[in-house]
Amino acid sequence: MPIQQARQANLCALVDTLRASGVSTPSGQVKVLGPALTEARLHRMLAGAAIPSLTARAIEHRLHKPKGWMDTCETQSA
Repeated sequence: MPIQQARQANLCALVDTLRASGVSTPSGQVKVLGPALTEARLHRMLAGAAIPSLTARAIEHRLHKPKGWMDTCETQSA
């Protein structure tokens, strides 16, 4: 799976996990995912826009995931 597809899948899984945890609004999700995102940017990325490497690394750092976690193609839990 190409890196962008893996990043998209992992971002969607993260947002699904946040929703299941009660963080259902984009503003709340952005607060959890970190300052690298805005609501508009999160919306664009969830709609298929590219997720830049710096953004992927920032999300990983914020969520205490290992570097490169967003780029992996296996199904992962948040």
